[in-house]
Amino acid sequence: MRVIVADCSAEYSGRLNASLPLAKRVLLIKADSSLLIFSELGSYKPLNWMTAPCTIREIDPAAKSAQHSRESVAGGAVDGDSATHSPESVAAGEPEKVLRVSADKGSDILEVTLQHIYSDQTYDLGEDPGLIKDGVEEHLQRYLAEQIERIGKGSKLVRREYPTPLAQWIYGRECRRRHVGFGNSTSRRH
Repeated sequence: MRVIVADCSAEYSGRLNASLPLAKRVLLIKADSSLLIFSELGSYKPLNWMTAPCTIREIDPAAKSAQHSRESVAGGAVDGDSATHSPESVAAGEPEKVLRVSADKGSDILEVTLQHIYSDQTYDLGEDPGLIKDGVEEHLQRYLAEQIERIGKGSKLVRREYPTPLAQWIYGRECRRRHVGFGNSTSRRH
């Protein structure tokens, strides 16, 4: 897990267009390359995100700018990694880094401009054992799944657990082939 604290802005384009203006935020980059952008106040949900499968490309604007100016003067190629972020370039409003996240399936792009990076740390969280449910929720889900015919004769269980942001759902199909769902809002995701 990579955690970045930075003054950043973001532009999302794809199924819709959305933007986040410049502010101090926390970025989480997970091992599967998912990127999530959080603010300190407000919702526990990310302000914007790109889920896997996706590809993250880090762009160094100073290197790109230095390469462009050197190419125009010397007419040759320059190694883009040799540029550094001088205090003058940061003060002039030049971002320290740009993260361009593109969906592997589709044309969605999330571009995060990191104006100033306060912290950039990587942590190995190891194997996650997952969420262990308490007995009440587990028993309720099993009870509803075992007695799915109570909603109508000939009803079938489609899926016992279907997580949503608000609850675990049990989906079924009743005899007239209409889908029905039962939710348990006591479920908590950590």
